[in-house]
Amino acid sequence: MLLKVTIIVVCILIFVLGGFFLLSTILRYRPSPVEDAVVIKEINSSRDIPDTLSILTWNIGYASLGKEADFFIDGGTHSRALSRGKVLEHLGKIIDAIKNEDPDFVLLQEVDLKARRSFYVREVAIIVQASNNFSATFSKNYDVLWIPAPLLDMMGSVKSGILTLSQFKQKEAKRISLPGSYRWPISIFQLNRCIMVNRYDLKNSNKELVLINIHLSAFDKGGTIRKQQMEFLKNLIVGEYRKENYVVVGGDWNHRLTDRFNFDTTYTTDKKYLAWGLDLPKDWAPQGWKWGIDNNVPTNRSNESSFIDGKNFKTIIDGFLVSPNIKIIKVRGINLHFNDSDHNPVFIKIKEASNGRRGHSEKNRK
Repeated sequence: MLLKVTIIVVCILIFVLGGFFLLSTILRYRPSPVEDAVVIKEINSSRDIPDTLSILTWNIGYASLGKEADFFIDGGTHSRALSRGKVLEHLGKIIDAIKNEDPDFVLLQEVDLKARRSFYVREVAIIVQASNNFSATFSKNYDVLWIPAPLLDMMGSVKSGILTLSQFKQKEAKRISLPGSYRWPISIFQLNRCIMVNRYDLKNSNKELVLINIHLSAFDKGGTIRKQQMEFLKNLIVGEYRKENYVVVGGDWNHRLTDRFNFDTTYTTDKKYLAWGLDLPKDWAPQGWKWGIDNNVPTNRSNESSFIDGKNFKTIIDGFLVSPNIKIIKVRGINLHFNDSDHNPVFIKIKEASNGRRGHSEKNRK
């Protein structure tokens, strides 16, 4: 009798799991290689893009990875925020921090539309509503029916992506899929990585400001997927600069962007929890392009435990890359001590370089 019951239970489990994987595969998010980004809010602004601009980038960790948090994939035990109240608390402080910097553009990553991990707080809507003078475009990169891990407190359903805010009206905003994918069945639980490319007309010029919001892959063993994405990104930005456009790439690169840290790098994090870390190849950036990073402030911390300075590993994986026709006036990491996200924001101020050639095509210069 016991054997029959066991067989029946096993058959039911196989049927349920089989149905779950089949349904997840059928309903898997499959974006096109290039599609329009979602314009959540458009502003009726006639303001021209000035020569000097400020931009802030921040992976907000879906307002659930503050200093009290850890994450199960990084060696911790939790899959979501401690409470809905904690998500709202972090989100409010994130919004306040952005307003305090008053940038012209904001590039955000890991912003949830609706997800169990952030207690279904509609983060995109809240941020957009609080950003009165900004247009808002969104590109989804995570849409999973259910993540059945960890077993005791499953991560569950996730809808999330990257959000770009601008005090200027964009000409166009596109979601562009990045190459590289995991094998089935892991692929049905992974992000569909993308970049968002926003274009802005420039006064007295036939050139464009091309602003690219990125969140590259992590956790791919050996970095094979990241290599594909970096090559893709490089080809794209080189192509834009050949058109003499002004190109700014900002976001979470998921590569260590420097090894010259001017901050305390003491940590006790076990090396087995740092396998995700890859150094950006020093020769990757096209000739003449400039990095906007601040060696004095870490932008990311390890998540195997809640944050204690001197315990968790810290590094720099967030920042900017600008084309040769742009001059970096200043770049500043904003040390918020990982209070509301496992990332710190980075602020940059830029202007047209003296060789920017605004308003002159290659043909006109001959």
